[in-house]
Amino acid sequence: MNALQGSPRRLAAVLSGIVVVGAFGICEAGIVILENGEVIVGKIAPSDVNDERIRVRKPQGEQGHMDVEQFRVRWFDVEADEPTDAYWEKHLDAPLLGQRWNALRERYIAGKNNVPEPLPPPLWIPPEFGLGPPVVGDGFEINQPRGWEATLEDGILMLRNPSPGRNGFHARVHVFAVRAAAAYDDQVGWIRGELERVSPARVEMIELKRLRTVDSGANQEMVTETDLGSRQVRALRKVCFRGERTYFVSAYADGGDFDAQRRLFQEVIDSLRLAEDA
Repeated sequence: MNALQGSPRRLAAVLSGIVVVGAFGICEAGIVILENGEVIVGKIAPSDVNDERIRVRKPQGEQGHMDVEQFRVRWFDVEADEPTDAYWEKHLDAPLLGQRWNALRERYIAGKNNVPEPLPPPLWIPPEFGLGPPVVGDGFEINQPRGWEATLEDGILMLRNPSPGRNGFHARVHVFAVRAAAAYDDQVGWIRGELERVSPARVEMIELKRLRTVDSGANQEMVTETDLGSRQVRALRKVCFRGERTYFVSAYADGGDFDAQRRLFQEVIDSLRLAEDA
């Protein structure tokens, strides 16, 4: 006889069963792990779980069902068929029966330990561009970079960045004045000679700008490079020829940091004000 044939009561019961299954259908997954490490995989519906037991249908693919008391359960999931990350996070060291599950544990551990290589350190970023208050020297004043240290010794004003660059060299600016020489052209040649004479190593002229005349004299800018052991130091220099004195401004940085610092160096040099220009 067809299942839908028969008495109205039987028909109502069948239809009721169809509605229940449709509304509360058994999940296609489910896993229970017991305190002794035994793992049971089957199908678990939300209605199969209560405070006393968990009903696992078709455990390990068999027909029928198995009721497991809640006090024996270490962990369960009605939507999984193997231990999830949530399980491993709480029970990583708890024993499990079966090589398959222990292999999953090793895979989880390997994944957790597979930390990506750290990113390379960011490129060194120079201090914020901008000048602080002026510092007064012998016949001149100049604005120091924000946060730099200023000292005055034997007539030489020294400005120093307290933070080293990428290679450990502290950028700095030196300002001083000497008695003026006779002619500007002779002074330019004299500067080059003095750099070679006083430097403990090779001094190479990288850039030499054209001499620029002003109302009270002339200005010369240049970039030099000096070898100090394994380090190359570059300097942006400005020489101001005036009637009574010649003023020197030298802004130094490690060769690897010079390009990043050059804009700041130029701001400092351009802020130089001389008493003879007043």
